[in-house]
Amino acid sequence: MRPTEGVATPTSFLIDDLNWIGITDLNHIALNDSVDSIRKYANLNHHKIGAVLLREKNNDWFNDPWYLYTPAQEFNMTTVGGMGTPETKPADISAINFDYTYEDQVMAYAEGNGMFLRGGTGGYHVGNPLWLLDASHDELKAFLERKIEQDISHYGGKVYSWGVFNEPVNDEGNGFRNRQQKNPNDPNASSIAPYSFRYSPFVDGNDISLIEAALIKARQIDPNAMLYINDFDNEEIGKQKSEFFYNFLIGMRNRGVPIDGGGFELHKMYPLQGDPAPDLDAYLDRIDRNLKRYAAAGLRVEFTEVECQIRFDDIDLATQAGQDELTRRVQKQADMYAGLMNLAVENPNVLSFTAWTVADKPHTSGFDAPWYHFTYTDLFLFDKNYNPKPAYSAVLNVLKQQ
Repeated sequence: MRPTEGVATPTSFLIDDLNWIGITDLNHIALNDSVDSIRKYANLNHHKIGAVLLREKNNDWFNDPWYLYTPAQEFNMTTVGGMGTPETKPADISAINFDYTYEDQVMAYAEGNGMFLRGGTGGYHVGNPLWLLDASHDELKAFLERKIEQDISHYGGKVYSWGVFNEPVNDEGNGFRNRQQKNPNDPNASSIAPYSFRYSPFVDGNDISLIEAALIKARQIDPNAMLYINDFDNEEIGKQKSEFFYNFLIGMRNRGVPIDGGGFELHKMYPLQGDPAPDLDAYLDRIDRNLKRYAAAGLRVEFTEVECQIRFDDIDLATQAGQDELTRRVQKQADMYAGLMNLAVENPNVLSFTAWTVADKPHTSGFDAPWYHFTYTDLFLFDKNYNPKPAYSAVLNVLKQQ
């Protein structure tokens, strides 16, 4: 061992609790069928249960073999995204070509390990270059149709469902993110949303013709895939955003727009801020009634980005009382996952259940934002060392009891 300066010093130390993996071909992982797993019971009962494999510039776990071994062993599905938009406006928007290098790696991994694929394409209000944010209606339509055509054609029918649009409803749930909300001076504006998170170039007031055009194009490219609109805080019947989102889908369907259902993201935190003792049973009942409403209307649902972040910022883990409270919250996290999984398997119109990612790694939470001030991340079925947590056991027990 050599310090930053001076002479190397012989040093001995103990390594404890070491997990070693030696898989060279992560696209063809030999699974251990002798042990119980979520994948085993998902396959037995014909459910699609998976996790997103995050592939971001500062958050790419794809080179960690444990990160890939765990979902292959435990899940039968993952998600592949469509490519982002070029930073420079092309001379011909209708002829944009995308780089699918990363996405092809995910597709090869899923195919080689016998996993289903969900897909994302179309429009999203964040992460777009300024030229697209300021594009005209005709330019945006050309972009959406080209992107959808390229994304869906590239996967050649290997994706069973597509999230064609993501988070079009505003946070208040009383309208759409739209061009009328342009505000570069919004205090929450950022590099990914320079005109504010309320702004979307794809809706003008209440004109959702671009969203409808995207769905029509997706159906033309792949008549067999399920088509969805994805959003958050839309799962509980009776809540303003849930009602707006449901009526939005029904309205399009009644006008003949091809829409098969809605994605419920389900990014949850326990306890909810301002609600120290949430009634989990009542929450799950409101979701159940909403799912049944969708079923009665002939609409499907996918649980697309499930996570349950345990809060640490309001308890002192150095005290016994804080540790006891953490134990209680860990159990509530398990109850939340089990309750959501039970809803997914008991309602036939729920097509899939996807965790936002695999394990408790840094910067993987939907709540990874400065205003939450989290020191720790504790939200998925596996801890940072890929060990199963109580939430994992709770989900597995739901599947085993079917």
